[in-house]
Amino acid sequence: SLVNGNSITAVATDLGCSSPASNALSVYVYPAPSITLSSTDADSVICAGDTVTFTANPSGYNTYQFSLNGTQAQSSSSNTFVSGSIADNDIISALAIDFSCPSLQSSITFSVNPFATVNAGTDAIICAGSTHTLSGTIGGSATGNSWNTSGNGTFDNPTLANATYTPSSADTAGGSILLTLTTNDPDSSGPCPAVNDTVLLTINPEATANAGADATICADTTLLLNGAIGGSAISNTWTTSGNGTFDNSSSAIATYSPSSGDISAGSITLTITTDDPDGSGPCPAESNAMVLTINPIPIVSVSASSSAICENSSVTFTAAPATNDNYQFFINGTSAQNGSGNTFSSNAITNADTITAIATDLGCVSLLSNAVSIVVKPTPTVILSVSDPEICLGDSITFTADSAGYDNYMFINGVNLLQSGAGNTFTTTSLAQGNSITVIATDLGCPSPQSNAIAVLVNSLPEVTITNNDSDNAICKGLSIVLTASGGISHVWSTGETWNPITQSPLTNTLYSTTATDVNGCKNSGSINVIVYQGGGVS
Repeated sequence: SLVNGNSITAVATDLGCSSPASNALSVYVYPAPSITLSSTDADSVICAGDTVTFTANPSGYNTYQFSLNGTQAQSSSSNTFVSGSIADNDIISALAIDFSCPSLQSSITFSVNPFATVNAGTDAIICAGSTHTLSGTIGGSATGNSWNTSGNGTFDNPTLANATYTPSSADTAGGSILLTLTTNDPDSSGPCPAVNDTVLLTINPEATANAGADATICADTTLLLNGAIGGSAISNTWTTSGNGTFDNSSSAIATYSPSSGDISAGSITLTITTDDPDGSGPCPAESNAMVLTINPIPIVSVSASSSAICENSSVTFTAAPATNDNYQFFINGTSAQNGSGNTFSSNAITNADTITAIATDLGCVSLLSNAVSIVVKPTPTVILSVSDPEICLGDSITFTADSAGYDNYMFINGVNLLQSGAGNTFTTTSLAQGNSITVIATDLGCPSPQSNAIAVLVNSLPEVTITNNDSDNAICKGLSIVLTASGGISHVWSTGETWNPITQSPLTNTLYSTTATDVNGCKNSGSINVIVYQGGGVS
């Protein structure tokens, strides 16, 4: 209990005898240090792993010793001690030593709450248009979590550590986003906070390929392709399911030439494939296909209904086969008919004309067909003349077709055939008034138009009758009879007389005749039989 300022003397006693008081000795007594231990966590409740700074106040002592659960952890002149490994119920103590005088210990007992842990997983790269399944984990005191994004895509369930994220178009355009996994607050208002971790999601642009619309061509043409690539693709290659050729298979707008095998197949598939846009990354090469239909070229041939026709006669040309959509006929290279009909008829074909055709089917045009020429026989021309424009009934008259040498001549009266043969003349004695004679000439099977019609004036014959002065045409021998002729203007009798009437005295039965001539010169005859009675003797 010595205190500073005390003076100590000593008295010795020996055999009952006491010595005088010794010299006085004064001792300097250092005051014992006195400290108070405090920490940066006022309530002595921390989260596991938190760093706490302990301070022994006041400062200025020679030495400060800090102990963890009775085990010295630090001894130095510093009055602070920092620790990040405090466990629940750990006791942190401190004492100060000054001039070798230790202070009393000052202690703090800590409560340590377990902390939450979180791992958002490793950074990832996906291809545009894809989703990403996360692989986050939580631990420690965490019992729940929530995902959020720096972009504006969506999670299928943000409370799942392995949620699936679907990037938005803006995410894709930006190229990358941060996805953050945050735990719940494990001790509510306690010292342990919610923790988070982020993962970088890189979105590589995908390659796009478009082969263009399906197309149809004719077998004799090529196809200019209309492919396109986009996104991250920088090159492409065309392939065919057939065995035709591309002029440049690495051009999106290559020209494709079908092979004979392609044409026989009728259709093929053409595929455009991009390069792999990110090498070993997640985005693959892209392909797209189009179907090319190849229609055959029509084949057409032309035939005529006849190899030879008469001038101005109709002839029909037929294009075969008849199954094509359209036919165009040409005369000497000039279009004469264009339509769906496979026949063409004309009556204007000439001997030098050539007829051809092209067919169109399913939009494909044939080559020009064979040329057909036919023999066009000229039409005979004929003019009819007559030997006399006026005759008497029964006279002989001759009609002549002026173009001799044709194969046949038909002389016609109205609708009645009078003569048919190679002769170009027709002679008749049977012409009657009102008859109209025409002729049709035929040569090489071709008839002429009906000729001019000739109507000859056919004068009737005079009607001749002979009368006499005896009503019964009988006389007695030795008597005379008067014969009178009617009709005509002149007469020649069988007796030679040229007058009229005449008187005759025949001795026997006699036939008398006369030839009368009228004003037209036409002649006709009449006769009468005169009976002569011979008589007998008188008794």
